[in-house]
Amino acid sequence: MLILYYHRVGGFLEGEPRKLSVEPDVFEAQIRLLKKLRSNFVSADDAVDIALSGRKLPRRAVLIMFDDGYADTLKHAFPFLQKNGIPSVMFIATEHVGKADWNHKLHGIMDWEEIKRLHSSGVTIGAHTKTHRVLTELAPAEMRAEVTESKKIIEERLG
Repeated sequence: MLILYYHRVGGFLEGEPRKLSVEPDVFEAQIRLLKKLRSNFVSADDAVDIALSGRKLPRRAVLIMFDDGYADTLKHAFPFLQKNGIPSVMFIATEHVGKADWNHKLHGIMDWEEIKRLHSSGVTIGAHTKTHRVLTELAPAEMRAEVTESKKIIEERLG
């Protein structure tokens, strides 16, 4: 399975790092190429169900994932994906919902209403962590807390 993993789909400021992020036209071109190659886009839930059941993934399976919940990704990527019937998953660091990003303070993170809208439209919402700390730098109990607290908050907020 091919997994395309993005942080942001949006415009960039002068000198801004572009790691794991693309402009909207580049994102759309990537998805159009995959469609032209007859890729089979799968949801995160389908990928897990297939793996647990021991069935084979469809040929040319592709999973689209987004990290952190950037608001411009909501604006630029999701309408295109929805129009084309392509499933995706967004991982949320719950403590940063509705705030500016924690690294560069250049871009906003979606608020809970926007995340609910995504979830209602069929996007899988996953727990990234609570505070976006680097898990490999934490003690096992802290790791578990970061993930379980994030998951609990998302479940409470999205029902």
